[in-house]
Amino acid sequence: KAGDRQLMVGFNRRFAPLVREVRDFLAPVAGPRTILIRVNAGAIPGDHWTQDPERGGGRIIGEACHFVDLAQALADSDVTAVSAISHGGTSLPAQLADDISISLTLANGSIATIIYTASGPNAVDKEHVEVFAGGRAAVIRDFREGALYGTTGRAKKIGGGGQDKGQAAMIAAFADGLKSGSPALAAESAMLTTLATFRAISAIGTGRTQPVSLSDCDDGN
Repeated sequence: KAGDRQLMVGFNRRFAPLVREVRDFLAPVAGPRTILIRVNAGAIPGDHWTQDPERGGGRIIGEACHFVDLAQALADSDVTAVSAISHGGTSLPAQLADDISISLTLANGSIATIIYTASGPNAVDKEHVEVFAGGRAAVIRDFREGALYGTTGRAKKIGGGGQDKGQAAMIAAFADGLKSGSPALAAESAMLTTLATFRAISAIGTGRTQPVSLSDCDDGN
């Protein structure tokens, strides 16, 4: 039946065990969250297929999308606007920028910043996440380990059992969703994530904050 169909996109990080722990830890907190996601992605040769505007679409669309989705999951809210800047003086089109700062506004008042860089050394962790809300804070280090901080200031260590970016949990959640009829990832959320990457490219090109709304998809934009 058409009504029973489900869409799944490989935005796996929201399903990672450490992300689940952070979300559970922050669940009792009312009000918006402040999120910082830093990605030390490493350089890719300019002739690599991912840097072809038609084949790979560039790293904002192809890779930064994962972190837009992660921000929505950590905020427990939908993105409504995006602004972005990249290294100035580049001859590359905005679509191919890979040293960028993306700022997201979310519907519940949360804000998120994604720093995505191709300029860092391998010695630095690839992915670092921080979330602050209501006197609490949480840190995830490369999806290997992290810490939760309450009002006492003491850190509760989490993880430590190896890197897990949520791929297996995502597949399991998808299978469970097919059985239960409740999707593991709302199609509207996945669409907003992808639309936000397109709007981030527009923001780099125009220097202006861009709204993100599913109504924009109705006119083919």
